[in-house]
Amino acid sequence: MTTLARGIERQYPQTNEGRGVAVVPLRELINNVTDRFVLTLLGAAGFVLLLACANVANLQLARATGRQKEMGHPRGAGRGPAVHRAATAGREHPDWPAERGLGLFLASWNQELSRSGIPPVVLRYVAGMKSIRIDAQAVVFTLLASLAAGVLVALPAVFHLLRPKTVAT
Repeated sequence: MTTLARGIERQYPQTNEGRGVAVVPLRELINNVTDRFVLTLLGAAGFVLLLACANVANLQLARATGRQKEMGHPRGAGRGPAVHRAATAGREHPDWPAERGLGLFLASWNQELSRSGIPPVVLRYVAGMKSIRIDAQAVVFTLLASLAAGVLVALPAVFHLLRPKTVAT
């Protein structure tokens, strides 16, 4: 290919001067494109999660500010109960394992549905497309990301409750 490129450069010097040839396997080229696409999707999903966390944190902070007396602490009790109520949005979530299980089931179903709609030529050329699955790493990552998001969302309300109260004189 290099010899052909040099011959073309000599034959057409005005349009081909300084140009060369690069031979890249088709799978490598496709994988580079899909890798960038997946990273873009990951960044967009992270940004949407960050926006959702900011919105929920703002709502919790407004709720904590509006209900400051109710979320106050009895004398001698410390701020622990008030912080706990702010961190859990004032209620417990006893059915969270069922919700997570339903979410995993729906994700698995959606994955199978999506895979059935992918053309066979894409499955043949895009590496890893045939073997996409929800495994333990994906479940652990999702669990850790949801816990981190929950802590991130609760922080503004908790900091608001923990700051020293100023008394107007």
